[in-house]
Parts: sequence; structure tokens; C-alpha cells
Amino acid sequence: MKLRILLIPLVDNFYVLMEKYKVKAARNKTLTLTPDDIECLQARCVQIEGPTEVSQVLNKTIQGNTFEVLKFLPEGFVDLMVVDPPYNLTKSFNGSTFKKTSLDVYEEWLDTWMSQVCRLLKPTASVYICCDWQSSAAVHRIAAKYWMVRNRITWEREKGRGALSNWKNCSEDIWFCTVSADYYFDVCAVKLKTQSVSSLSRRISPAQGLASRKGWKL
Repeated sequence: MKLRILLIPLVDNFYVLMEKYKVKAARNKTLTLTPDDIECLQARCVQIEGPTEVSQVLNKTIQGNTFEVLKFLPEGFVDLMVVDPPYNLTKSFNGSTFKKTSLDVYEEWLDTWMSQVCRLLKPTASVYICCDWQSSAAVHRIAAKYWMVRNRITWEREKGRGALSNWKNCSEDIWFCTVSADYYFDVCAVKLKTQSVSSLSRRISPAQGLASRKGWKL
């Protein structure tokens, strides 16, 4: 199984997958790498087999088993950690299969790597952890053991899996945590400008019903 951890700005650790010139749907935002892209990214790859200094992994992509690499990384050098772990689903990741298990067992697995990454973080560091709705509660419980959980970001995917006997699943969660009360957050860099709707424009006829009044599409 592979655990994708992105450590910013000092370490980038991610796995690059390429589909060779596959024709994609118009709304498919999957990135496709050209041979030149791959050559450029491969030049950044390094492998770690022993204790490492920050200078050795600065602006590099660490290639290897996360659980083996973590023990070699220096302490207290990460400002921002973004983690995209395997969800609690049976799925193949580039040849390795992650099998769905009980939430209790999944929580134990989450704890195996969350406990190890703590020493890498600066006191002012922030942490973002991606998950689906089924594993969201487990991620929250384990993250709360080690960090201050600040918020849960729920984002909507453009595409989702429909069902005839259930609600459409088209959202995922990202848990936002910090090591301490002293952390960096730039609200101006992330806020979106929205159009204000006056109270007069909200007035509708009774025929339109409650659904439209609440912003629902009929």
C-alpha cells in the first residue's frame, strides 16, 4: 500500500501516475504527463537509505516506502503537511492493493503513520488530511490525538457516483489541523468573492415553494 504525503515547502513526496495519451472526457481534469515532464520530474527524485539532512531533500521528490522513509527524515523541519492516504476502500494503487477493513482496524492503521510524522513538524506547522465520508470520523479521532483540529473542509466533486436506492456521493472531506495555537493562515489567499443577494430578490411566490426559497433547484 502507498501513503502519499506532501511536505511543504521543504519536502515533496508524491507518486506520479501517467496514462499515455488516453482520450479524456471534456470535464476530466486528470493531468497527463509528457515524456519531457517525466524526465524533468525524475531528475528531482532521490532515495533515502539513512539519516538525512534538510539540504538533501530540499525541493526533491522522495521515492520509496513512506513507512521506511519517515524514520530517516530530520525533526522539526516541516511547515505544512498535506496527506492523501488510501481511503478505507478495496482499491489498487499502482499495483498494490489496499483492502477495506473495519473502522477500528483502519484507525489503528492511521495511528501507525500519524504518530510517526509528529516529530517532523514545526511547532507552527499545519496539517491537511484528505478522506471520504466513510473514513472521515476515524481520521478526526486519530488526528485529535496528536494535533489541534481546526476545521473540516467538505468539497464537492464535479462528478459523483449515483445510486437508485441512496443519495449521490459527490463530496469528500479534508481535515485541517495545527500543531499549536501559533500557526500561519492567509485568509486573503483562499477567500472567494460571492455575489450578495438582497432580501427583495429572495421574495418568491407561494407557488415556487419552500425548496426554491432555500436555494434548491426544482
